[in-house]
This record gives sequence, C-alpha cells and structure tokens, in this order.
Amino acid sequence: MPHPRRLSGPMMCDVSVWDFALPVMLGSLAGAGAGTVARRFMRDERPKTQAAIFTITHAAAFWLVGGLVFVLRQRRAHHSA
Repeated sequence: MPHPRRLSGPMMCDVSVWDFALPVMLGSLAGAGAGTVARRFMRDERPKTQAAIFTITHAAAFWLVGGLVFVLRQRRAHHSA
C-alpha cells in the first residue's frame, strides 16, 4: 500500500502532494502581490479597469511563478516503486 501522502501507485513515479501544493501556494502569493502592485499603478483608472489589470497580472504571475517552481521541483530524481 502506498504512503498516504503519496499520489503514486505501483509502477509510477514517486510524487508527493507538496509537488503540487507548494507551486500553487507560491504562485498564488506571487499573483496576489503582483496584482496588488499593478492595481496601485492604475489607481487613476476606472474600477473595472483596475479589476481587469489585477486579474490579468494575477493570472500571469501565478502561472509563471507556479510553473517555474513546479518544474524546478521535478528536477530532483524520482525513483520507481
């Protein structure tokens, strides 16, 4: 029986929950921070424009930071069970 915190089964790579949770957490924090900074730069614009720039910046930062963290975490050696 696999370890309860492992997502893999027999004949699969050993992947932990943190291989997904850490990139999501860091990507979310980076996205919220980047979105807030972008909204402050656009403070003279209409509220809908501010909301749009926050959403776009948040999504871009989330995917860039989260994706990079995910890729870097996958560089470590995985061993088959």
